[in-house]
Amino acid sequence: MIAFEQTHAALAAEELLLESGIRAGIAPLPANISAGCGFCVRISPEDRPRAEAALKEGGLAYFGVYEKS
Repeated sequence: MIAFEQTHAALAAEELLLESGIRAGIAPLPANISAGCGFCVRISPEDRPRAEAALKEGGLAYFGVYEKS
């Protein structure tokens, strides 16, 4: 999951990732991660490199990438 500081960034990231052919969805940030806007974009772990590259290319900043525990 990729966490963002602002809700609009999370929504924009979801749209960008979907347009890039990466399965993504908005979800609440798990309670054990208390930072940012409270939302994250969930992706498959195998899509992480492509997702991070797409976000960088799209100019969308995020504050953390976390694996589901």
